[in-house]
Amino acid sequence: KDIREHIPAVPETRCVDTTGAGDSFAGGFLCALSEGKDFRECAVFAGACGSAAVESVGATAGIVSRAQIEERVHFYCGNKGSFVL
Repeated sequence: KDIREHIPAVPETRCVDTTGAGDSFAGGFLCALSEGKDFRECAVFAGACGSAAVESVGATAGIVSRAQIEERVHFYCGNKGSFVL
């Protein structure tokens, strides 16, 4: 079954360095997938991880706690399941 869906980027992200963003996105996606989340939830969680990564300089400075990622998802998504633009 071919399903395509647009998951918007996290709004209001202040990008200072993209180093590590892809790794953070991939790690977030795989973390959510390993917890049984569907692909949409995985993509939203991964987007939050990637957006946090670009807000600091360097590959690891933007790696924040899970609680901070979940807070970011909740702040921007609420109960909508995707980022509110």
